[in-house]
Order: sequence, then C-alpha cells, then structure tokens
Amino acid sequence: MNETKRVLQRFDLPKIAFGAWLIAFAVVAIRVLVQGAEKHSVYPPYMLAAHRWLAGQDLYTPDNLKFRYSPLFAVGFTPFTYLSDRLGAILWRLINVGVFAIGLRWCSRTLLPRIGANAMSILFLIALPLVVPSLNNGQTNPLMTGLILCAFAALAHEMWTFSAALLVLAIFLKLYPLAAALLLVALYPKRLGWRFIALLLGGIALSFCLQSPPFVVRQFAGWFEYLRDDLRLDLPPDAAYRDLRLVLNVSGLHPDPLLYFVLQMASAAAIAIACVYAKRRGIARNDLLLITCSFASCWMLLLGPSTESCTYALAAAPIGWFFLQSSARPRFYRITLWSAAALLIVGFVGAWFPFVTHVHAIGEQPLAMLLVLGCAIYELRCALAAAENRTHLATDTAPAITSLP
Repeated sequence: MNETKRVLQRFDLPKIAFGAWLIAFAVVAIRVLVQGAEKHSVYPPYMLAAHRWLAGQDLYTPDNLKFRYSPLFAVGFTPFTYLSDRLGAILWRLINVGVFAIGLRWCSRTLLPRIGANAMSILFLIALPLVVPSLNNGQTNPLMTGLILCAFAALAHEMWTFSAALLVLAIFLKLYPLAAALLLVALYPKRLGWRFIALLLGGIALSFCLQSPPFVVRQFAGWFEYLRDDLRLDLPPDAAYRDLRLVLNVSGLHPDPLLYFVLQMASAAAIAIACVYAKRRGIARNDLLLITCSFASCWMLLLGPSTESCTYALAAAPIGWFFLQSSARPRFYRITLWSAAALLIVGFVGAWFPFVTHVHAIGEQPLAMLLVLGCAIYELRCALAAAENRTHLATDTAPAITSLP
C-alpha cells in the first residue's frame, strides 16, 4: 500500500483527471461539429419533442420513438430550439457534464469529508468511462445522476426544499429516480415528504399553465402508455434492457412478468426497510446517505424499468466510493469490487466494436451491479457494527462519568 502511494505521488492526479475529462469532451464536441448533431445522437428526438410542444402536437408518436421522457422534459428543452443544432448539442452535453461533475464532487465531499484531491481525482477517473457513452450520444444520464447526487448532498446539509426540488427535476427527466426519492422520503418523511409531494404536483401543474389542459393530459397519458409498452420483453438478449431480467433470461430462468414485478416491489421494500432500520440503529447520517444512494443506484440499474448501457452512469458514484474505502476492507471485498470493475470495462471496451450487442447480451453489466450490491450490503453491515460499538462505548462509560466528583 505504501508503494502504491509513492507511485501515485509521482503523478499530478488532479491535472490528469481534468485533462482526461477535457479531452473526452473536446473529442465529442469536435465530432458533433464535424458530423452534425444527428450522428450517433439522441439530440434530434429531444428537439423534435420541444418543437412539437410549442406547436401543440403530440410528443409520443411512432416517428419519435426515441423520446421516452416526460412532457416537462420537452418543456425544459424548448430554449434549445433558438440555437443551431450543433451549438445546442454541444451546450446540452456541457450542461450534462457540468451537473454531473458538481454532483459527484459535492456529494463525495459531503459524505466522505476526509477525501483529498488525489482521491477525488481517482473518483473522477473511475467515473469517466461510465459517463463517456452518454456524453457521446447526448443522453440525459449524467444530468440525472448529477441531480440525484446533489439531492443527497443537499439533504445531508438539511437543505430540504432544495433536495426535494432536485429529486423532482430528476424524475421529470426519467421516471425511475422516483426510487431514490421514495427512499429518502421513507427516511425523512416529515421534513422531506410534504416538500417533495408539493414540488412534484407543482411541476405537473406548471405544465398546465404552458399549454392547453386537454393537450397536457393527453401528453402525460401518452407518456405512461409509452413506458408501459416499452418493456422489451420479447426482444432477444442483445436488444433487451441490461438489467436483472437479462441475467435471469441468460441463465434460462425466464421469469413471468408478474413474478418479476413482485420481485421489483419486494426488493424495493426490503431496501427501504433496511435503510430505515439502519437509521433507527443510529448509524451516522453520512454513512446512511452513502449507503442509501448506493442501494438506490443498484436498484435502478438492476430492477428499474428501462436500464440501457448508458444508464450505468448511475454506478459511477457508488463504485468510486467503495474503491476509496476498499483499502480498509477485507480481501474478498476488494476482489468483488475489482471483478465488478472488470465486467464494466468489458462492456465499455465492447462498445468500440461492431459486436457490442453480442457482448452486452451475456449480461456483464447487471452482473457487475450484483457484485456492487454485495459491497453495499457489506458497507451497511460495517455501519451497523460501528453504530453498535458507539452505543456500547457510551453505555460502558456512562457510570464512570456519573461517578466523577
């Protein structure tokens, strides 16, 4: 370990991390300038949805199947209609990267207050390959992940309204951040619950002020219908979602849709119960939020409704956090974590080649998240043990303190 530290000290990791992210963004920006905003990009469906919102036309039609976001996402995207496609596509990616970087840094500084500059740089280097696919095609995953991370950091600072607003914004990008929001509401129902519900309803009400109410109702109905019909249950593994269902199908189990839904709800309930139990046992707030965020990321990727390869940007924070703490963990923990990283690297490198779909069909990404989930469970166990030790210490020392003259 000392040798590793000496090797790391020879490099300026902050500059390396910043340079790597700058190069990645520059390469993508140059590609957009040269090839246009339509090549390898989901930016055109976003623009089409924004134009249709302004024109009062239906958002969810067969000719725009790549738009699977809420009507409020189309509302938020309308300012880009005043920009050229190339400029708008680059600005959109810059917003995604910026919010993700702010979220990762703020949340990590808050939940791991002893993290130094080198450790933060390692965290960003770990996150880069998980974010690059979304950066390249313009998906919302970095923005959504950054909003969720900022929400956890804001909650740690007791910024309840700001945290609720960030969660609502993430949900209006994609529906499944609702899992993270409900976990936090379960932990802090009185302080966060009513704020979250009020802002969620307020955001929906705002959309009725921006277009005719019948049109807005039709768009929300179309969104939910689209999500309901977009489960990809009948597609082959190379075209299916990259979630636990894929692992089960590859293993020959092929769960019934109703049984799988029960598994989704039961696992969500189990995570919520575990987090609430941990809070009541008195684990430190930072540990509680870090573990809750990790559990939420694992659930959204393994059992969420629409996990794609780019969605694995959600895994960047928990994997990075676990790596930073792995030196104090047993050997099997480090092996588990490195195995998860290796599986994700296989998926990342596989995306460079035409046979990428065949690589993803083996389910290496959800397998990696199962391993990360195991690390999260171990972190919960360690946090509970630390809380119990603090309780015993306080109990043992209390008589001695009261007996002092």
